[in-house]
Amino acid sequence: MELIKLVEHRAVSVRIWPSFPVSEENAHTIMEVNVHFLNGNSPAMQQYYAHKNYRDDVIIQINKLFYEVYFYTEASMDKEIGEKGFFSLPGLIMLNEINNNEIYSAIDGLIELGYFDCFKGKTEFPIKNRFADKWYEGEEHSFDFKESGPHRPI
Repeated sequence: MELIKLVEHRAVSVRIWPSFPVSEENAHTIMEVNVHFLNGNSPAMQQYYAHKNYRDDVIIQINKLFYEVYFYTEASMDKEIGEKGFFSLPGLIMLNEINNNEIYSAIDGLIELGYFDCFKGKTEFPIKNRFADKWYEGEEHSFDFKESGPHRPI
């Protein structure tokens, strides 16, 4: 099940996981999963990120914990590796292409595998203290929240 709502200028996709029918045996696995798109999730913003071959503005909230994730394609990784000779971000998730179906499918599959159990989730929304801020420090990048545009939170 999926609902889209607007929270503090950012699109949030609310999903109840798992998507399969719940029985007494698996009732303990029910969790609320919020997918926060910091720069919005309008069709224009989806197209923008699809063209860039990455999506770097996503926070996944599972119950009350927040996880930084970064969706990249092979083409975007080639560019990043070429600049410094290496590339890594915590929560890096590779996709064939950047679109909502691929993102949601990856999130569902990774939850099912227990991927997020291996991370230390944050208890506060990590909007200004993300690892990528440190990685791209001094570069003009979409993680720079000093300027507020029509799709950026203030």
